[in-house]
Amino acid sequence: MKHLRQYIRQILLTEAAKGPSDLPDDIFVQMKADNEFAEFEIVKKRREYNGEPVYSRAVGAGSASGRDDGIYGSIQLYKISSGEVDRVGPCLEAWMISWSQASPGYGPMLYDLAMEYATAQGSGLMADRGEVSGDARKVWGYYLDSRSDVIPVQLDDAYSELTDTYEDDCDQKVAGGSDWDATIDQDDIDDNWPQHPLSKMYKKSNDSTTQELKALGKLVIL
Repeated sequence: MKHLRQYIRQILLTEAAKGPSDLPDDIFVQMKADNEFAEFEIVKKRREYNGEPVYSRAVGAGSASGRDDGIYGSIQLYKISSGEVDRVGPCLEAWMISWSQASPGYGPMLYDLAMEYATAQGSGLMADRGEVSGDARKVWGYYLDSRSDVIPVQLDDAYSELTDTYEDDCDQKVAGGSDWDATIDQDDIDDNWPQHPLSKMYKKSNDSTTQELKALGKLVIL
């Protein structure tokens, strides 16, 4: 039954996922990044000014502006800093998702871009340690079960249950394990938390999505 669920999840995500080649002519992905923070945002080319394109955020249906561009999305991530260690742990200096939102089908592309960037920075990507939506959980599960180009790296919990090293210790509440503040009753901890997709950091073995966007002229770098 577990394998059947994984297979169905793979089919649904594969069929629904959009890639760079699915972006309409006037829709691009804008990248703003440094060594501590990165954001990938779907933007729309509105006009040109002095020969240069002008982009603005692509807005979905039901927005306050009343515009409906149909395709929208953004993902933000940041590297675990020395200040964050007190809250979530060193977590192998992973980059952590802090925000994500996208129109149907475009979330996986943004997650791939985020993972490729985190990997290029010498680390990897992990889920937010506070709250993860149902749709995001499906994406992480797909990475773990169905992506041969994604490398999962197991993170430990706050009690160094898996290894004796401190560097991989990380808040595991979202995976059913212990939290960094040790406020969860041990009886409430799921013994199988290391098998959970959210218990890991992920690296990508290539930057294919980034390179495809560049080849199509769809990546705007600020």
